[in-house]
Amino acid sequence: MPIFQCLQLTIFFHIFVATSTFRSSHQNTLEPTDLAGQQHIPDSLDCTTEESVLQAVLVKLGLKTQHQPSITWDGCQVTKISLKDKDLEGSLSSDIEKLQKLKVLDLSYTRVSGDLSSLKGATKMQRLWLSGTKVSGELSSLKGATKMQTLWLTGTEVRGDLSSLEDATDLQWLSLKDTKVDGDLSSLKDATKLQRLWLSGTTVSGELSSLKGATQMKSLLLEGTAVSGDLASLKEATELQYLWVSRTNISGHLSSLKGATKLQWLVLSGTTVSGELSSLKDATKLQWLVLSDTKVSGNLSSLREATELKKIDLLRTFVTGDFSLLLQWPKVQEVDFSGTNINGTLSEDWRGKAKNLLRLRVADAGPQFERVNFVRCVPSIPGGPPCEDICLYNVTTCRILYTIDPIVSTCRQLSNNA
Repeated sequence: MPIFQCLQLTIFFHIFVATSTFRSSHQNTLEPTDLAGQQHIPDSLDCTTEESVLQAVLVKLGLKTQHQPSITWDGCQVTKISLKDKDLEGSLSSDIEKLQKLKVLDLSYTRVSGDLSSLKGATKMQRLWLSGTKVSGELSSLKGATKMQTLWLTGTEVRGDLSSLEDATDLQWLSLKDTKVDGDLSSLKDATKLQRLWLSGTTVSGELSSLKGATQMKSLLLEGTAVSGDLASLKEATELQYLWVSRTNISGHLSSLKGATKLQWLVLSGTTVSGELSSLKDATKLQWLVLSDTKVSGNLSSLREATELKKIDLLRTFVTGDFSLLLQWPKVQEVDFSGTNINGTLSEDWRGKAKNLLRLRVADAGPQFERVNFVRCVPSIPGGPPCEDICLYNVTTCRILYTIDPIVSTCRQLSNNA
């Protein structure tokens, strides 16, 4: 039998038996994922036409004999196709729109290419994952999919205006991160169900107030966009866990986030946000706090209970406080207090503390260093912290920038402003 016919038979077999039940795990991950079970098409149904269309779609996508797609059927109509992380090098097929009840398509992290226009007729689509693919085309091709709930196009070559999605008011997850999409944020003002919105790396502009109604927002990434407005627009978004709006024109007062006690990442660097650190005292789950080059002030002691902190960057802010608070953060890895009024003393008492610390920057800050002999770090354990000590050169009192090098397990002096 010719090889191509063998392949067709294998694919046909997969279509018939490799079906799944969709289950979403939205709440525990930043990236969408699927879990699959199996179900069979009832023997009493004749699904020949739908099977033929599905076969053509899968062949065009580059399905190989070793792949087992996750397919969900509703009677004789396909509602879901998942080929996430498969080794595919095919392309999108216009036959997809013939699958008239297709609601879920997941081709993320494959090498599938093609134009988004192939999905123009797939108006029943509710969840579309194409992240990490080579798909390109105009966002307007999805204008008719007004019931879309999840649209994840991170890192694709998709372009177009955000206004193409203004009728998709059921959107909950939207990522256009690192695409060529532009437009105004006001196109999403009616998408009040939004929980995750990733637009970093686009040229989207507009006012943050357009998201005022999205009170269930959990993850908002706008880094490097032209979005402007006041943080007060997020005052009701008390479910926020990840807020990354660095290098935008966003301003306002840190007190607008006082109710966001579930925050884990807060990155406001390069904005004109001001306010007191005390507004974050109840955000005890913070892991990343990056406020460099903002107008934030207050005392470091407001973060005493933030014991999950791994990175804290207060470069060139107006924050004050005692340097020794570092010992309250056992997981901290990166610290930058350069250009602040944080002071205190680093002494021999620190030996064996802050074992996860990888980088410590205090240039032009106030910490004093007692005379401590240069300590060579214990060679690192693969996958573990590189040092069992804070390493210092012989210094008396100076302002210095240090880093702990995890490769050679030694300390390296990067600058000395003594």
